[in-house]
Amino acid sequence: MSALLGMNIAVLIWGFTGILGRSIHVNEISLVFWRLFITVVSLGLGASLFKAMLQSRYPVLFKTRTGKYPMPKVLSRQALILIIPGMTLGIHWIFFYGSIKYANISVALTCLGSAPLLAAIIEPLFFKRRIKNSEIVLGLVVLLGITIIYYSHLQFSKGVIYGALASVLTVLVSVLNKNIVAKYSPVQMIGVQMSGALLAVCLFFPLYASTFHTPFEFPSLQDTFYLFILSWACTIFTFFLWILALQEVSAFTTNILLTLEPVYGIVLAFIFYKEHLEMRPHFYVGFFFIGAAVLIHTLGPKLQKMNEPN
Repeated sequence: MSALLGMNIAVLIWGFTGILGRSIHVNEISLVFWRLFITVVSLGLGASLFKAMLQSRYPVLFKTRTGKYPMPKVLSRQALILIIPGMTLGIHWIFFYGSIKYANISVALTCLGSAPLLAAIIEPLFFKRRIKNSEIVLGLVVLLGITIIYYSHLQFSKGVIYGALASVLTVLVSVLNKNIVAKYSPVQMIGVQMSGALLAVCLFFPLYASTFHTPFEFPSLQDTFYLFILSWACTIFTFFLWILALQEVSAFTTNILLTLEPVYGIVLAFIFYKEHLEMRPHFYVGFFFIGAAVLIHTLGPKLQKMNEPN
């Protein structure tokens, strides 16, 4: 399988996470708990049973980019730095699936689609770089798009807020991982951060349940089947597929493909759940503003470079 094809398959499968999120009937925080529980247990069993085989066939999964870097002790500052992005990811998933439950897949993915541009604005705040004026303008365009969707679909207002929070949190995961991703192997990263995400959900559950009156729920047999697909196909398989593809695919192509994830997901939502019947024309106006801003931000530097004289 070519790297580009593998990356496209990963993005398409991620597009299905919204479909599964709407198909699974337990509430959002229970859904995330069971997804992470299955993922962490599966990774633990997989590490015991298949580590030698994977290490011989795909050594890149077990190597760091900066040479040997041992895992930190459990109770140490380095371990905390490694696990915090995972905990943030767990909270992100709660709000993402909450957005699907309180609105629909299209709204959740449209809000999440603003993440690449939000990253361009949030990252400089962490790394003390100047924010470009063009990115501020495009950020305001994204905000306009989300505002149009919010006020034209007030029945989905809670879902829009959840979606916006999920978008901010996924950017924070990226920012927090930026300085540590080269220090640990992909297998170390997914193992520790999925465990951190599960820990965060367990710690956050009492507060969330009491605030939003959300009980802990056990999945039905059908929900359990979907949860295994969500954990095995949409989490573990796509993670390894993405990591292997990253070795050969350029950063520009990667960014373009990531912007397609919400598009794939929304098209699938229209096919499986007829969500286009739930949306008013204003949704497409808001989606256009968000999509155009993200596309300009992604393609702009490349087009500018192409137009520069040699």
